[in-house]
Formats: sequence, structure tokens, C-alpha cells
Amino acid sequence: MFVPFIWLSIPFFFPMTADWLDFRVYFEERLALLYLVIFLVSAFLFLSVLFVLMTRRNNRRFKQQLQKNHCMMKWDWQNRWP
Repeated sequence: MFVPFIWLSIPFFFPMTADWLDFRVYFEERLALLYLVIFLVSAFLFLSVLFVLMTRRNNRRFKQQLQKNHCMMKWDWQNRWP
């Protein structure tokens, strides 16, 4: 998955190696790579925040279910034995 990104980053980080490989960089490629990085970073941040919020919501709901279940078990135990 990372090989295309590494291949495209060679001219930016190692220009001498890119000249040796006869690898040319054009402005449009640099702009496309920049847009791709911005998109992937924003998607990662959005999904990270979404997953954290959904986990917190699920944990709160699960805690409420456990508290209700515990109260019902306590009530059932007290009323079952006279």
C-alpha cells in the first residue's frame, strides 16, 4: 500500500536519486500528491474522531444497561424470598 507513496516521494526527498533514475517531477504531480495527502489526512482525522465518539457512546449505553440489569437483579432477589 505504501509503495506508490514512497515511489512518488523519491523526487521530493532525494532529487539526486531521481535524476539518476531519470524520474521527472511536474507541477501537476506535486499538486495531485498534495491534494491526496490532504484528503487522506482529513479522512483519517474524521474517522478517528468518529470512532472515539461512537466508542464513548457505546460504553455509556452499555454502562446504563448494566446498571438497569443490576437493579433488576437486586429487586428480583429481594422480592423472591419472603
